[in-house]
Amino acid sequence: MCEAVLDGKCAAKLKAVPLSDNTIARRIEDMSKDIKSQLIDSLLWSQCIGICTDGAASMINIHSGVVGYIKKVAPNITATHCMIHREVLVAKKMNASLSEVLSCCIKVINFIKTRPLYSRFFAILCGEMGAEHSSLLLHTEVRWLSRGKTIQRLFELAE
Repeated sequence: MCEAVLDGKCAAKLKAVPLSDNTIARRIEDMSKDIKSQLIDSLLWSQCIGICTDGAASMINIHSGVVGYIKKVAPNITATHCMIHREVLVAKKMNASLSEVLSCCIKVINFIKTRPLYSRFFAILCGEMGAEHSSLLLHTEVRWLSRGKTIQRLFELAE
């Protein structure tokens, strides 16, 4: 499996790693064979009607990507870009005023969440108001989708 995903050198290095009497190595090999047999032998790729990818070349390249291989068997397949990645791409071109509101909300939320005392006060305030939620979601750039959840929670608390 390592050889199929990476290259022969990586597979050789992985096989050279001494593992407890080859138990782990054997299990990795067994899992690799099982995955390979399920993907190649068990799935009816000719009946596949769509595939959703992240847009990486290894996925969408027409000659050597996964989509290219599937299109050889199922030429009418529809390949789409993952919805999560679409949201990130769209948000990069966000309207300036919406971006400003979003940025302000994130600053307020992160100000409260990064200070334990304020976070506890906020939870008490929410409890006294009978709010559905009693905490805010910390926004991080690493998890871009947290913006949507963060803003949704803020508006639910405002209601």
